[in-house]
Amino acid sequence: MTRILAKLDTSKLSEEELRALDLLHGKWSGAKQFEAIRSGVVMPKVQVAGVGGAALLSPLLAWASAARGIAAIQGQRLDPGFGQYEHQLACVVVAFDTEYYEFVGAHLPLALAAGVPLEAIEALWQGRDDIDPADRAIVDYVRGVVSGTVTNDQFAAIAGRMSDRAIVEFTALILNILMSIRTAQAFTDQRGFNRDDIEGMLAAARAGVLPEGRLEAYEGWFFHPDRHLDVTPE
Repeated sequence: MTRILAKLDTSKLSEEELRALDLLHGKWSGAKQFEAIRSGVVMPKVQVAGVGGAALLSPLLAWASAARGIAAIQGQRLDPGFGQYEHQLACVVVAFDTEYYEFVGAHLPLALAAGVPLEAIEALWQGRDDIDPADRAIVDYVRGVVSGTVTNDQFAAIAGRMSDRAIVEFTALILNILMSIRTAQAFTDQRGFNRDDIEGMLAAARAGVLPEGRLEAYEGWFFHPDRHLDVTPE
């Protein structure tokens, strides 16, 4: 069940908010939705759980969220130590720890496509620590960021694998994942996925029949490389 259904009257928006909608139309996956919004079409009964719903109530907030995602994807193309592997592993860790299983459903196939070992994902799902030390460093840092308890050792382990810029962007990505999940948990009652569904997905992955995650499509959802990156509403 969705707790907030939104619609937007574009006649009541400021110039900055209209500019944000234009930028969202150019950069974000819901291009048709944002084009309709920008044209003054009232779209009722839209779930407020992600950036699309947020745009229907707060275009600047939606753009801020979109820009963080775009920046993370852009950064992954600049640093060999920060890529989809780290990105998707962080998604799985935060989703498991927050028990937001719909997010797991979306990102488990992507994590496998990025090369995260199924054995590591299953260990995390089962609460075990027997994963590769390099993966453990990522997991510990992600959890430290989420809980506000990053230690010097955890930071040093991450600093040993990625640049200062990548650490900044990876940290922002972790917090963006957490924000997206907590927003969805606040505005929906999360009945779409449960633990049995995740067990089923893991079993399908073991059997080799889980549909493959499409990383290229996922990146395209955030960032269109044929457009100039404009991250600030003017």
